[in-house]
Amino acid sequence: MPENEYEINNVSPLHETAAHLWKDLKVVRSNSVILILLVVIACFSCISIYSIALDYEREVSNDGGQLAAGEIEELQNTCIFEFWSGTLTIIWPLTFGLLGALLISQENEDGLVKYNFTYGSHSIPVYLSKFASLSILTIAAYLMFILFFQLIFYFASGDMVDFVILAYASAFPMAGLVLIGMIGLLLASVVNKRYSAFIALLMFVFISYSLSNLVWSEGINAFDLSTGGPYEFLTVNKIVYLLDPMTLKQGMLDVLGLCNTEDVFYQNYYQVVDGASRAIYAFSAFIALSIMNVYVLHRKHRSNS
Repeated sequence: MPENEYEINNVSPLHETAAHLWKDLKVVRSNSVILILLVVIACFSCISIYSIALDYEREVSNDGGQLAAGEIEELQNTCIFEFWSGTLTIIWPLTFGLLGALLISQENEDGLVKYNFTYGSHSIPVYLSKFASLSILTIAAYLMFILFFQLIFYFASGDMVDFVILAYASAFPMAGLVLIGMIGLLLASVVNKRYSAFIALLMFVFISYSLSNLVWSEGINAFDLSTGGPYEFLTVNKIVYLLDPMTLKQGMLDVLGLCNTEDVFYQNYYQVVDGASRAIYAFSAFIALSIMNVYVLHRKHRSNS
């Protein structure tokens, strides 16, 4: 660690990234807004899990304990699916988008990012430290979600869901949350004023969410149930649909096994893109957002060099 954390001309990129990350984590720990956001999403999630677990317990009880193991597993998988398909579908992205924006918005507004660059900081280590902080927050939220889901589900229903299935299925929406956090980071880097960045992030989340749901609804209306499916979405519709990174949660259906005999849909939820397309989309979005974030920081760097 250099004597002055901003005077890092002569340190390696790895040590420079570590210096920025250490500073960022201290900011995260001291930022009450980040803590409040995490507490709010945790409270909403716990309430939703409890409600889902009660519905599950009621359905199992109504069948008088006659359900086979496979039927119980399907009900539990449905509970996981329902959690990520309710109102939290919009609350989680909003929270993580704001978290991403908060990781740089205050420094950007105060001019601290530019100040760092005047002391020899480089754009890539600065970005990597922000992304690492976002990843740490995401992993922490992911682990806490799995823990809360298991505990609340057990105390409310007396059963526990399959840990591997819960962890594997929930990784898909979490991947979408990382991308939205990166978008929040990008918007906060571009817009100097913190609240302007927040408004831009809110607009993106709501607009992308609305457009994706519009495309999905059009697919349902155009679907001929008599044919058994699947309905082929137009390329332009797929592009609009993928404006919302949370569409990566589609991959849950492959893990949970909640689909019809054509392996297309479940509970009026359509898989607009296949698994390979989702993987390509996730990788491409990650690379593109990383490049754009580094580019914006590089422009700030050049303006102060």
